[in-house]
Amino acid sequence: MKQTFTLLALLFFVSTGVQAQKVALCGFNTDNNDGFAFVALIDLVEGDVIYFTDGTYVASSNSFNVSSTNNTVITYTVPAGGIPKGQVIRAEETSSNTLTATRSGGATPTGSFSISAGSNFRLSGGEPLFAFRATMQRTLPDL
Repeated sequence: MKQTFTLLALLFFVSTGVQAQKVALCGFNTDNNDGFAFVALIDLVEGDVIYFTDGTYVASSNSFNVSSTNNTVITYTVPAGGIPKGQVIRAEETSSNTLTATRSGGATPTGSFSISAGSNFRLSGGEPLFAFRATMQRTLPDL
């Protein structure tokens, strides 16, 4: 019975297309200038979109709360040519609600960041920062 259950579980995971994580957060700065960094865990394809938020996750609605003044959703778009595995991308707030992208080793292109929900990008110590890939409609509450 144990072997049958193990085999069924394995077939379920193989057939449902388990996906690898694309990025991992590897830096977080709450001093002047706020920002964060992530590393590509796989090759990122041109046009791929990754979202970041400091809003808290609400399990009952399967969404992130960005209704607070200082919670935002930031959209990162992978540039032409993509980003190879292992590259670190850094987002730094260079002026109010403007994030500038830099890439490890000074490589270009870097891609771009934009604020897609919420009103004020401001990271604070002790708050979460999430990275996710999904459609905005499925992930965020009505704003």
